[in-house]
Amino acid sequence: MTSGILCSSIMAVALAFGIEGYTSTQAFAASASPTALRFQAMQGGASPASQSVTVSKQNRKTTNWTASDSASWVSVSPATGSITNTSQITVSVNTAGLAAGTYSATVAFTMSQGGSVSIPVSLTVAPSTTANSPGTSTPTTTTTTTTTTTPTTTTSSGTTTSTTNTSSGTTTTPTAALPQITNLTNNTASGLTVTCANQPASIRYQTDLSSTIIAVACNPTYSLVRTWKSGETFICVYARNAAGVENTADADYRCVPAPTTPTSGTSTTASLSWSAPTNSTGVAGYNVYVGTAPGLYGPPTNVGNVTSYVVNNLVIGNTYYFAVTDYNSSGVESPPSNEVYKVVY
Repeated sequence: MTSGILCSSIMAVALAFGIEGYTSTQAFAASASPTALRFQAMQGGASPASQSVTVSKQNRKTTNWTASDSASWVSVSPATGSITNTSQITVSVNTAGLAAGTYSATVAFTMSQGGSVSIPVSLTVAPSTTANSPGTSTPTTTTTTTTTTTPTTTTSSGTTTSTTNTSSGTTTTPTAALPQITNLTNNTASGLTVTCANQPASIRYQTDLSSTIIAVACNPTYSLVRTWKSGETFICVYARNAAGVENTADADYRCVPAPTTPTSGTSTTASLSWSAPTNSTGVAGYNVYVGTAPGLYGPPTNVGNVTSYVVNNLVIGNTYYFAVTDYNSSGVESPPSNEVYKVVY
């Protein structure tokens, strides 16, 4: 009798242990929403707004957790807590002192009784041009007229230097030049030829409707054989090196407007219209820039707080280029909008 009772007790313990082992491997599986975070900022500007992540697990048994990050520019709050079914953490980035470029990191959420989830974090820091108007975004410029030619320009190669102070003086060591888009030609409805320099590892092109990363070498040219879609007004091309660093210094050469068929006539005016920023509370007015070469404009015309303007006295036979900026009550001006142009006939 004694042997039978002892045997039954051992079997009961083994059975309970097996059930507990099944529960711990299944109940604490974690998931996160969203599954990845993306931040964008301008070099020298304010850090972007924080983003929240909700972490969930399958059962309602309370357990403790800790959160951590893998980069100095990322922070997580709170760093610890307890979770029954769901918990929320806030992820922030600090762009102070960061150079223009793309950065990657990971935020980890780990539970004390097993189970974890990792959230990839990416940060894109755009190069600074002029200060942004507080609480505004860059307006989009459109034109009611048609265009006929694609302006082509040239840029200098983007080369950076690093300076080191030593006891004997200052030495300057050049670093490898970034890949560069040197020309965009053959802009037709079915394709675009890209001329490159400094051996890009990949090319990214983007339109106002979509973006695609193309991982191809440029040796030294690459043709984007792609039909323009209805509603697209421009395409911009960027070159990246093997480390994924994108050349943002040669902005004048990266963008080309969609090909169009010119209309006949002798109009010496251009009608411009644009959309106000999504958050336009701080906008006091707009400046219209006009020039006869891409990116090279004369003094701006302050048109007030309106979203359309007619430019008069244009010379027949010339091509004119237009951009718009907004400004706040302190006179702080945003970067320019996308550039549009008109051939005057």
